[in-house]
Amino acid sequence: MRIAIEGPVGNLEARWTEAKSSIEVTALLCHPHPQYGGSMQDAVLETSANVLLDHGISCVRFNFRGVGASAGQYDNGIGEVDDLIAVHAWVHREHPTHDIWLLGYSFGANIVWRAQEALAPSHTILVAPPVGMMTFTESNTPASVYAIAGDRDDFVK
Repeated sequence: MRIAIEGPVGNLEARWTEAKSSIEVTALLCHPHPQYGGSMQDAVLETSANVLLDHGISCVRFNFRGVGASAGQYDNGIGEVDDLIAVHAWVHREHPTHDIWLLGYSFGANIVWRAQEALAPSHTILVAPPVGMMTFTESNTPASVYAIAGDRDDFVK
């Protein structure tokens, strides 16, 4: 179901997909770099969502500011963290009993990493985190962190 979530600079275009046999967990999926065509329609996020849904985990995919129908413009990863925080707040309001997981792919993995201490997810999943291109500082998150990376990805190395 397509929805609009109030973000820091206007509405964020989002898609809520409830798992058929929900275990009261919702994953927030963050897309690759907006300036290189990243959006919530990304094929890796689609695959990730399908796997999560098959395991009873509902999903929210959303476009960062300036992507698709989301208001605003790219903010060098700073405002995009605020976008994720706004989506997290929406899920918390709409589904207060749900455990919230974070999943980010590439640029989205960096946004998730930088937001996780503020959001305190129980699980963080980083898909192809671009540690060779972006800063991933030490984190004190209590979350279980999973990283999925290819051994031939120049941005991950």
